[in-house]
Amino acid sequence: EEASDVAIRKAVWEGAIPIEFRIEADELKDGVAKPDPFYLLVKRNTYLLLATTPVQEHFEMVANKTEKDELWFESNGTAVRWQYPVGVLFDLYGDPKSLPWKLTVHFRNFPENKLLRCPDKDTIFRLYNNSLKEANFIKHADGSKVNGLTG
Repeated sequence: EEASDVAIRKAVWEGAIPIEFRIEADELKDGVAKPDPFYLLVKRNTYLLLATTPVQEHFEMVANKTEKDELWFESNGTAVRWQYPVGVLFDLYGDPKSLPWKLTVHFRNFPENKLLRCPDKDTIFRLYNNSLKEANFIKHADGSKVNGLTG
């Protein structure tokens, strides 16, 4: 194993992205002042929806939403896909020269033509396990090392 591979894996494992979350005025209940942004340092190797429970709690009391509305995020006008790790999302949509990464929080008007719905956190874990199985098979041409995993 080369030293550069170890250094890259270490940087990815330890890396984190500072994120500023804001909510648009049209997402607020009538007469409610726009709340302060919420800041979070999120590990590159986690999934956005696994790290954003405090963000949801910060904004949902002032958001004009119904029970069926689903949390989603936008970066510079582009809907952010939940099914990729935060580091990949930042590499796709963010700018390393402009930190923190600014994301807009939405509770309404879920863009079904652009994003997959994520009904619960178990969906994220199943996606991760399936991705792990696929990657292992591609790397080793043998799925037996992770076949025992559920998902």
